[in-house]
Amino acid sequence: MINIAIIETGLELVPKKYRKYPSVQKYAKIRDKPAGEILLDIGVHKIGKEYKGGRPDIVHLSLLLLQNSELNEKNQLQVWIHTKNNEIIKVHPSTRIPKNYYRFCSLIEELLKTKHSKFFKIREGTVQELITKIEPNRTILMQEKGEDIKTLKPKDGDLLLIGGFQKGEFEKEIPNTIKIRVSKKPVETIRVIHEILKLYELSL
Repeated sequence: MINIAIIETGLELVPKKYRKYPSVQKYAKIRDKPAGEILLDIGVHKIGKEYKGGRPDIVHLSLLLLQNSELNEKNQLQVWIHTKNNEIIKVHPSTRIPKNYYRFCSLIEELLKTKHSKFFKIREGTVQELITKIEPNRTILMQEKGEDIKTLKPKDGDLLLIGGFQKGEFEKEIPNTIKIRVSKKPVETIRVIHEILKLYELSL
């Protein structure tokens, strides 16, 4: 069994400072929901590319890939989501992620609003608290400054941390990790996940 955590994700309900934006108000009206109960999506809401967050699509695509993987089918995978607001979401291995993006958003909106779901468990927590809870044999942080992924020998009990944001660096240094890279250049989250799954599915 390995654990994969997508960390510092931009999975968040629209913050107060953006709720009066015309694009947010318009979308909330279409959804027939208060602005504070919809997921922030910087593409739809035109917040600006400089904002590090508001990218539920990264989480959606990541979960589709992970939950439909051979590792998950063999009960060898546990997936976690950590948000930029320090919430930790545990994804049940049997959860089937909706392929439709808007259905996925509705599911996550309900989770973040009510803190209850039969598909997920959510609680407050930092990345370090997640590591402490899992107690992995090794914690592997995926970043372009690490060693080449070809040097990584998969082991049962590994925890792999993958950034779930569109640009920039991790907000905080994560100590006691093995740093591994897929490329010397920044690559998309789903590319990192693909390379990890390919490596571990051949080994476990």
